[in-house]
Amino acid sequence: FIRELAEDDEGILKAVPRKSRASIRNGYKKFNLSVRHDMDLDLMYRLYSINKRNLGSPVYPKRFFEHLVYEFGEEAGMLSVYWEDKPVSSVLYFWFGDTVVPYFSGADKRYYRTNGNNVMYYELMKHAVRRGKRVFDFGRSRIGTGAADFKENMGFEPKPLHYYFYSPRETEVPDISPSNSSFSLAIELWSRLPVPIANLIGPQIVKLIP
Repeated sequence: FIRELAEDDEGILKAVPRKSRASIRNGYKKFNLSVRHDMDLDLMYRLYSINKRNLGSPVYPKRFFEHLVYEFGEEAGMLSVYWEDKPVSSVLYFWFGDTVVPYFSGADKRYYRTNGNNVMYYELMKHAVRRGKRVFDFGRSRIGTGAADFKENMGFEPKPLHYYFYSPRETEVPDISPSNSSFSLAIELWSRLPVPIANLIGPQIVKLIP
């Protein structure tokens, strides 16, 4: 999901479909959402790890994100949305040439009604244009998932990616997609773990996943 950005705030908002555009306006008018650009990895990781646990997926260790921020330096940034000083959502993004890539994010489901995610990505688009960036790379998502639907609702059209696999020991490439029913029980059990437990053992598992 990738597209060029309009040149000003009004154009960026107009490029968002009507329903999501209304959600963005609602976030400002009804909930008076505010935005911060502090590099608060503790906040981002907390929201990110809760979301991953809820999805039944193991999380990367926090030190992984610390290394990313260190290595990318000024090419890494963070944007967070607040409602009455309560953190609603947060995204860790990277600059790459004329492109901004929102790569890791999380949101507190208690505040989904505030439309914080819509506001967060709209604010990031505006911030990118002010930094002279022209392209917003929303990353990959499997068609039919909530993430893909959200991106389409924000005005992004899916573009297919083609993958080639080589499996020397298997006649078929193993299906490691979360949609594989073989993983249903594991995903369900993982989503019920306390977050501290999931964060403790998740990094040991995620490194084994291709």
